[in-house]
Amino acid sequence: QVPEAEAAYARAKEDRSLEAEADLGLGRLYAAAGRKGDAMAALRAALEREAAWPEVQYELALLLDGNAEARELLDGALRGRPNWAQAA
Repeated sequence: QVPEAEAAYARAKEDRSLEAEADLGLGRLYAAAGRKGDAMAALRAALEREAAWPEVQYELALLLDGNAEARELLDGALRGRPNWAQAA
């Protein structure tokens, strides 16, 4: 299943307007598959494209295990979506 999903996200990234969304999807896919390093790389790529995207900030923070960067990302996610209890 993972190779097919990876291929679909790779195709989506060919459309520059979908790159960040594809990287978020890859990050979630890799995290679910236990590929933490790949997940973090994909999420960091999404964050480079969309620095203030709360969903990306939240997903990456989950992988950072509560360190200072994780707290900063969660703060950013809450600034972007103040009523988002999931990130609180």
